[in-house]
Amino acid sequence: MKLVSNWPEAKQYTRQQRWRQLQHHQPIDVVVIGGGITGAAIFRELARYGVKVALFEQGDFASGTSSRSSKLIHGGLRYLGKGQLSLAIQSIRARQWLKQQLPGFVKPLHFMVPHYQGNFPGQHSFDLLIKIYDRLARESHSGSLCTHQVLARQPLLNWQGLQGGSIFTDCISDDARLVMRLITEAEADGGIALNYAKVEAIQQSNRGVTLAVRNQITHQCTSLAVKTVANAVGVWINGDDYQQPSLYQIRPLRGSHLLIPGWRLPMSGAISFFHPEDRRPIFILPWQGATVIGTTDVDHNSPLAADISITPNEIDYLLAACNQVLPNLQLTRDDVQASWSGVRPVLAGKEKQAPSALSREHVIWRQGAIVNITGGKLTTFKLIAEQTLALLKEVISLPTSLINSQWFRQINRQPLLPFTQLSFTEQQRLYGTYGAWLSLWRLQNKQSLQVFAPSPTLYAELEWILQQEQVVHLDDLLLRRTRIGLLCPLGGRQWFSELKPLCCQWLGWNEVKWQAEADRYLTIWQQAYSLPELLTKAA
Repeated sequence: MKLVSNWPEAKQYTRQQRWRQLQHHQPIDVVVIGGGITGAAIFRELARYGVKVALFEQGDFASGTSSRSSKLIHGGLRYLGKGQLSLAIQSIRARQWLKQQLPGFVKPLHFMVPHYQGNFPGQHSFDLLIKIYDRLARESHSGSLCTHQVLARQPLLNWQGLQGGSIFTDCISDDARLVMRLITEAEADGGIALNYAKVEAIQQSNRGVTLAVRNQITHQCTSLAVKTVANAVGVWINGDDYQQPSLYQIRPLRGSHLLIPGWRLPMSGAISFFHPEDRRPIFILPWQGATVIGTTDVDHNSPLAADISITPNEIDYLLAACNQVLPNLQLTRDDVQASWSGVRPVLAGKEKQAPSALSREHVIWRQGAIVNITGGKLTTFKLIAEQTLALLKEVISLPTSLINSQWFRQINRQPLLPFTQLSFTEQQRLYGTYGAWLSLWRLQNKQSLQVFAPSPTLYAELEWILQQEQVVHLDDLLLRRTRIGLLCPLGGRQWFSELKPLCCQWLGWNEVKWQAEADRYLTIWQQAYSLPELLTKAA
């Protein structure tokens, strides 16, 4: 299979090479600001048309909201229940498309909803809602369960007052890896993406837009004159960095999650239920061999620049919900292996509206030659990108024909014989995560197809990521390119001795650099991905 690639034969294509290409060899027509799911999708859509496009992210790719979501690709059953039919239909169609495009990476996940006496909505009403949900998706994965069937599926469930249950299906994935798949596909079609590249100033004129961009690793600055800008900074849209006042007010809402080891909270499928305190929907779901409890929905009033972390009240809130529905487990903070919190860019509604009552719709508007995008959700990134492109066409003439009709390159799987040693599930995950890039992998030895520590990550993945995916810091590798930092106890520090030679080999680190990165990573993990109780254990 022939690939259009900026790194033929898997030669390392570094940040420095991208930066030099940007400065000296590559004229740019459109700049995308923001390396989350929205920015990555717009970047991908522009590259499909052969537009000369660059993407800049001030931190690491997906380091904000897009690596800290609930990992769900869902159709929005809650939106349907609130009468937000348009948003539900958009989400369902997007979910179905992603499931078809990336099988094994976007995977169906069955949810069970237990119904208890006196709770609203009752089982009959809920069953009717999920039948409509299935009808919109043109499939049937829903059903109604009696009490015995519910307890057969989850024997640890609270049986007092239990009257039955309902089942429906959504999907689950890895948000940060989805962002990287979009970015690498766009770069293969000629786009340039740089992490740790901050747009410090934007100035509009009759000729277009001039941007000042700083490489935050080398501290080099460059000035770019482009035709238009897609500003996809999400929850940061209200900031004044670019002197571009927002037409829409964003209400930052924090969603926090707890990760429990799979052996302590085993789940074959997901459970969804209403929190006994405020009737907000809560879920408990399996993810990459562990179990996730989520999510909160509270106003985030702290600075966005700081690493977002879970609060003690949120920890208690999530544990109380889990212990209410699974009382025999009696989970405590000692059972929590990791946590993460993300801030959602939610459009502000009426002042007294509860956070969970606010709309998850997105907005796109143009200010001169700058198109701004905010709001929305992980599932609908393709729709947001297509609508953004429609507004960009008002500013510049875009090519009328695609240079690549595919969002995700597919690959003939038969010739990739080494991967047949893996299970079918693992093969599907790799094909969905990396796609056609798997044909460029060079498997060095027998260890290449072994998993690293208690995580799904293969040693071959680590080598590829370190060579090709702009890893700058250790947290880029352990918290976003892989989930080793979440899935391994104490952030994975026990496996540093195995990670060190890989990082030194592929990133050129020496002893001093490794130690600085290890210290930096542990500080970030302790502040934003653990609980206060875990700090003592890690010391």
